[in-house]
Amino acid sequence: SVKKVRPFALAAFARGLRFDDESVRELMQLQEKLVLTHGRRRRKVAVGVHDAATVRGDLVYKAVGADFEFTPLGWDRPAPISKIMKEHEKGREYAFCLNGRDYPLFCDGEGVLSMPPVINSQRTAVKMRTTDLLLDVTGTDWEACNVALNILCHEFAAAGAKIEAIESDGRLAPETKPHEMLLSLDGVNKLLGVAFKPAEAVKCLRKQRLDATEKNGVLACLTPRYRADFLHPVDLIEEIALGHGYNSFKPKQPSMFTKGSVCVETLQEDKARDALASAGFVEALSRVLCNEDAAFKALSETRFVKIKNPISKEYGSLRGELLPSLLGLLSANTHNPYPQRVFEAGEVVVRGGKEGTQTKRHACAVACHSAASLTEAAAALRHLLESLGVADYALHPCGENRFMKGRQARVMIDGKAIGVIGEVHPQVLENFGLQMPCVAFEVRLDELPYA
Repeated sequence: SVKKVRPFALAAFARGLRFDDESVRELMQLQEKLVLTHGRRRRKVAVGVHDAATVRGDLVYKAVGADFEFTPLGWDRPAPISKIMKEHEKGREYAFCLNGRDYPLFCDGEGVLSMPPVINSQRTAVKMRTTDLLLDVTGTDWEACNVALNILCHEFAAAGAKIEAIESDGRLAPETKPHEMLLSLDGVNKLLGVAFKPAEAVKCLRKQRLDATEKNGVLACLTPRYRADFLHPVDLIEEIALGHGYNSFKPKQPSMFTKGSVCVETLQEDKARDALASAGFVEALSRVLCNEDAAFKALSETRFVKIKNPISKEYGSLRGELLPSLLGLLSANTHNPYPQRVFEAGEVVVRGGKEGTQTKRHACAVACHSAASLTEAAAALRHLLESLGVADYALHPCGENRFMKGRQARVMIDGKAIGVIGEVHPQVLENFGLQMPCVAFEVRLDELPYA
């Protein structure tokens, strides 16, 4: 089922275009840059552009097996999908997006239009004489797909095309109704250091092509659906600053001289990074905002803090530990050579404290290869703790679901648990699509003494 691979598919027609060599190159560049950045190298969103004159009948989005045959773009004869993924340039480049599971196909009444996110069909290739286009957008997040389709439709509309929406699962695409974001005028003035009046702030937003109204000190701003960069009210404050003009802000001399220095927490994190890097691990940098699904797949017992009104499901929670993020990273790199050893030292958010949540600092390392063992992880853990000035610690057996029974332990210092180490459970490996054994440990840096 496509729901398990790439659950969302949107489409629209752009009719009445004229192409030459330059416009074809611009179209290809727009498509590639869009899926590279907004689409996260096609993993999150992929775009297909087809000659609409070759499309017949109803559009169907389905999943097929690796033995299904069609003629990919650039080839002159049909081939099984398994061969396309191994021998076609785009198949090799984007195989990591599918990981050998069922393969999604976008089809019409005569056959295959595209195999997202990899390659289009040769039958629907865009030519110089093409005047009408079919745009297909597939991905793992509906709103991200809608943004991509809006961007394409606005570009083609600006070039004189007529856009025709297509209904999918009872929803017309692209959806163009703007989102409303609320912004406190006091917050604007505090951050920018300028006493804007309501009418002035609204004028600045309208200079940036953002409609806005003001009521009781609150700005109601309408953000267009082809803009994917409005994640927080501070993004609107930036638009006000741009509308006002950066050169219009008057610089102010600081009233007090201060001298900064690196805090002990940062020094400790840097020591942890140096220790794990010297042990052969490569540092990863993942977001504190995350998708809670990764925690479920990792069989985590930590309750992640959820965001009340997330912009996207991909960033609907705050991570409570680092291991799910690293397993997700390894899952996205199964096409790269092994062994793979990665680590991260950074912030997590846990429940508790006066405010209901607390920010903590963790360090986590994972080794993934055919010979990965608890001995390897224990050696790296010892090296890390000794580098942080901890020579006396103990490992006590524990029973967490995410690790294999009898091959896991709590890391104890002075009778207090400060972390965990173990061989990752096969069910977790299967959930992340990993075919190699993994060993991991994660420690709470806040619980360690500052060396």
